[in-house]
Amino acid sequence: MSYSVFDAASFQDDSETKRAISKAVAPSSVNQEQAQRASAIIKRFPTISKGSLVGAVKLGIAADDPRLQQIVMKESILKDTVINNNLILTSSDKDLNELYDGIIKSAYEENTELKAQALQEHYQKILKKRINGLSKDPVSFIYQTNNSDIADLLSELEELKGII
Repeated sequence: MSYSVFDAASFQDDSETKRAISKAVAPSSVNQEQAQRASAIIKRFPTISKGSLVGAVKLGIAADDPRLQQIVMKESILKDTVINNNLILTSSDKDLNELYDGIIKSAYEENTELKAQALQEHYQKILKKRINGLSKDPVSFIYQTNNSDIADLLSELEELKGII
């Protein structure tokens, strides 16, 4: 028995979508054992990424395999790093020192000394990027680092123009 992990019927029925589906995402099937393994992995590691889950299932890795814990830990570090990068780049000057110190402290508490040092070097580079960006062209830097927020505000302003 097979289980489909992709249902093309749920997408819009247009030629562009059909081409994209056939070109990029061919339907894939898994057997019952793989589906059960995936379910067990998700129950044990609910934050595991889809890519890691699929890879683990295809490789036959069981939910109790210690490699999965390492994968989830690495994914968590990557997610935290992305969030912390954004916080460093977009926080106010008055909060930056306290924020930066907290991020570095967490890095040392949650990682080995070597990994924490590497993260600290990374965050120092992000901090330098912020300092350089704000000193060279503050308007451009703020626009680049807050682009989605600015786009949302511009959209709201456009909507208000019609009302006012």
